[in-house]
Amino acid sequence: MAPLESGLRGATLGDLLRGLRFLRHQGAQRIALAYRDRLPPSSRLLARLLGPDVVATIRTAGAPRLPAVPGLPGVGPREALQLNVDGALVVDAQEWPWCARQLEPLCRAGALVLPAGRKWIVPRSVRRVQSKDAWDQNPATQYVARSGLKGHYAEFGTFWGRFFFPAYFRFAPLLEGRFFAFDSFQGLSKPAALETEFSAGDFRENTYAFNEHSFRALGEYLGARDRIEIVPGFYDQTLDGHTGAEYGLELRSLSVCIIDCDLLAPTRSVLNFVSPLLEPGALLYLDDWRLCRASPVVGERAAVLAWLGENPDIELVELYRDHWQHQWFIFQRST
Repeated sequence: MAPLESGLRGATLGDLLRGLRFLRHQGAQRIALAYRDRLPPSSRLLARLLGPDVVATIRTAGAPRLPAVPGLPGVGPREALQLNVDGALVVDAQEWPWCARQLEPLCRAGALVLPAGRKWIVPRSVRRVQSKDAWDQNPATQYVARSGLKGHYAEFGTFWGRFFFPAYFRFAPLLEGRFFAFDSFQGLSKPAALETEFSAGDFRENTYAFNEHSFRALGEYLGARDRIEIVPGFYDQTLDGHTGAEYGLELRSLSVCIIDCDLLAPTRSVLNFVSPLLEPGALLYLDDWRLCRASPVVGERAAVLAWLGENPDIELVELYRDHWQHQWFIFQRST
C-alpha cells in the first residue's frame, strides 16, 4: 500500500490503521498521533479515518506551530498529559527513537507508546528468519551457531526493545532457552555526577523510561510472544541478593548476555548476578563500553574492570564491534 504522504516518512495507511486498532485492543481510549516535526498535509483524509478516540496530535520537536489535523488540538508531550492521553501512536518512521525519548513523560504516567510500523522495529525479513538462515544474520549469530550455544538469552536494560526484539527473532531459531528482559521500566537509577557529565548530560535519573505495559504490547504487536520472560524493577531489588534460579536461570545456562545499563552501579549488579550463570564461551555484549569517555572510574567499563579484578579466573576475549560505542566479548573462566 502506498504511503499517505512523503511527509509521513514511511507510515502507510495500513500501518496507521493497524496501529490504531492495536492500541484500542490494548485498552487505550484517548489516543494521540505523535511525530517529530510535521504530519502529512492530508489532514482531511486522516480526520475521516481516525475516529473519536483520537483526541490530539503530539509534536515532539518543540511546541506545535499549527494544529496538524483540523479539529484536533496540537500539543507537546507534557501538554498531552493534561488531555488524559493514554495511548500515543508514533507515525514518524525515521524519528521513532527520537519520539520515544520525548514521550517519556507519557510513559512514566502509564500511557501506551507504540510505533505505527512494526517494520521500523524489526524488518519483515528478520521477523521471518528460519533456522537455516539464522546463523548468517551477523557475527554474533554466526558465533552462536558455530559454537553450539543453546541456552538462554538475557538482556539487562531494554528501554523500548531496540536491541531486544531484533535479537529475539535472530537468536530464537538458534537458542533453545528463554529470552529474559530485565529493566526497571522506570528509567535510569540515579547516576554519579561524572556519569552525567561524561555523557554530555544524557544520563540523568529516570531518563530512558519505557513502561512495562508498552514493552509487553510492542512484543505482542511484533508477534514476539513465545519464550519471553519480563522481570521489572531496579536491580538493587531484583538482582542484588537474588539468584538466577529464582527466575528459572540455571547455573551455566546463559548463552547470550546483553548489558545496556549505562551506569556503573547497575552494571555491577548485573555482572555479579550473571557470573555463575554464564556458560563457557557465552557471548557478553556491553552497549556502553566506550561511553562515559571509556572511564575506569564510572560507567559500564569501570564496572567490568572492577569485576575482572575481583575475579582473576574470568577472561573476556574481544569478538567484534560495528560501532565505536559498544563491544562483543566471549566469556571464559579458567576454573
